[in-house]
Amino acid sequence: MSEAKEIRHIRPLNPRIAFSHEYDSSDYPDIIKIPMEDGKVITYRREIRQPEPRVTKAIDLIRIMRENTYGGQGYLAKHAKK
Repeated sequence: MSEAKEIRHIRPLNPRIAFSHEYDSSDYPDIIKIPMEDGKVITYRREIRQPEPRVTKAIDLIRIMRENTYGGQGYLAKHAKK
């Protein structure tokens, strides 16, 4: 049987800060709510850096498809249409 994986969450030091983990895999809190002196509660969200998108020009995509689909010749019919 597989052993249960222990999930360890790192907590803020200030006890007045409310926090939550949105995902089980999160080590640090994903949301932090801090009460202010004027009675308002400010919410902060953890920002996770996403990878940059990879963009290829349309003509390069067509060239890649032609070179890699069906042996570089494109689709060849097995029989001639009547």
